[in-house]
Formats: sequence, structure tokens, C-alpha cells
Amino acid sequence: MIKRIYIFLGLFILLASASHAQSPGTVKAYELYTQGEYVLAGETIDEAVKDKEGINDPLAWQLRAIINYEIFAKVDEKNNLSESRVISLASTLHSIELDLEKKHYQQNILLLDKLSISYYNDAVVAINDINPENPQFAENSFKEYIRIQRIAHPGNDLSQKEIDFFRAQATSFGKRYQSDPIANFRYFDLTLESLMKVLQIDSSDYGANYNLAVYYYNEGAFKIESINSITPFTKIIIIEKESINLFRDALPYMLKAHSIRKREETYKGLIGIYRSLNDLEKSNAYSKELDEFLENKPD
Repeated sequence: MIKRIYIFLGLFILLASASHAQSPGTVKAYELYTQGEYVLAGETIDEAVKDKEGINDPLAWQLRAIINYEIFAKVDEKNNLSESRVISLASTLHSIELDLEKKHYQQNILLLDKLSISYYNDAVVAINDINPENPQFAENSFKEYIRIQRIAHPGNDLSQKEIDFFRAQATSFGKRYQSDPIANFRYFDLTLESLMKVLQIDSSDYGANYNLAVYYYNEGAFKIESINSITPFTKIIIIEKESINLFRDALPYMLKAHSIRKREETYKGLIGIYRSLNDLEKSNAYSKELDEFLENKPD
């Protein structure tokens, strides 16, 4: 499971030594900020960035970003619906846009890192405690983390982060589905979608291929097991057809997993899938291969 990220980088600005270059409103907002009067500082800097001295000042916009981050963190207590976080991000990006000489570049990157990590941490919390009203909140938060990180560090490869997230999300959705497959059926599709997103990044990911096969196969088996003595014949035909389609969906992913890493679990998966598809020749062939594999397996 993915874990929260913490960043302990101090935010500072040089208004104290360069106050002569700033508008009175910006200087006043900075004073209020240093006194911990974040809400009042926010109101003051909002006015300051509208005047002729502040509207094109990257430092004033950076101060607005810092103040609003503090409101998000300390006043709103990092509420994931905080408008101040949105304002902080927009202000940081605008400061970067205005800062043609990149005098405040490093500080703005620190701000982007802190903001992106707040979204990442929201995603972790949401994965561990899925909101049934908005089960994809975690993914939306994670995507915002990725978006901001790509702005701050365009050369970084984030593919492993994405893989780890979608694996974790699939695990969380899968647990919710398995706890009550009938009531939580929509989580079956969400689980598959998450695993598919792993494969979009790395088609040779063993775990995603294997787990997709298992989910498809188990769903087919679950449908078969739901048949009882009072199930209408017409419904039995429909269930059997749906199950066969699920077994067929499972096959290419189990074959792919087996080609990546031959393990006892993939042999057993292929044996079970081919048996369920009534292809006893291939089922028996893999059963024979499994016996040879186990005989030659190191202790």
C-alpha cells in the first residue's frame, strides 16, 4: 500500500530586506503573515495583487501562494475541499509566469512540491477509506499530484509512482468487491480498470496480468456457483454464457503472466481456465508441465 509523503521544507520570502520595492499592501500582508494572522493576510494580499504595483509582481503573487497554503494547512486543517489550496496553486503558477528572470524560481518549486504532496496524501487517505459516493476521488487527487509534479519537474519519470498507485487502488477496490460481490459489484469493474491502467504503463507487469486473470476467472466461477436447483433454465443458459466469456477474458492475461514468470500459481491458473473452457487437452498438458516444474523446483 502506498504511504503518505511528508516534506519539511521551510517557506520564506525576502520581503523584509526588499520592502522598499514592494507595494504597501504586499508589505502589510507579509507582516500579518509573520504574525500568524493568515486569514487577514490573505484578504490583504488579495487587494495588493490587484493594484498597479502588485498585479505584475511575481513576489507578491508568491506571497499570496504562501499565505493561502498556510490557510489551507493551519486554518482549513488540510481539508481536501479547501479553496485556499486551489488559490495557492493558481498563485504559484502565476508567479512563475511573471518571474521571467527566475529570481523566485526555487521558492515556487518548493511551493509546487508541497501542494502536489498534499494531493498525493489525499489520495492515500482516500484509497484506505473509500468514499462510496465518490470512489474515484483518490485517483483524481493522484492525477493532480502527477500534473503538478510534471510542471515542477518536467524531466522526472513518474511511471513507477503511477504503477504503485494503480496497484494499490486495485487492491483497495478488490477488497471492497470481495467483501460483498453482489452489493459491491461496481467495484469489480473499478478493480479491472485500475489494473488495466497499470498495463497501459507497463504491459509486462506480472502482478497486473496475473490479478486480472484471477479476477475474471473468479467472477466466472462465482456466477457458476450461483446456480441452484431453483434457477430457471433460461437463466442458467445466460449465466453459463457469461461465465465462459469471463474465462476467455482471463486466458490472455494468465498466458501473459505465465510468459513473464513461470510459477506454480500461473500453471494452476492455466489448468483451471482451460478446464473451465472444456479444453481438457491443454489443461492436461499444463498439468503435466506443472508436475515437471515442481519436480525440478529447488527446495
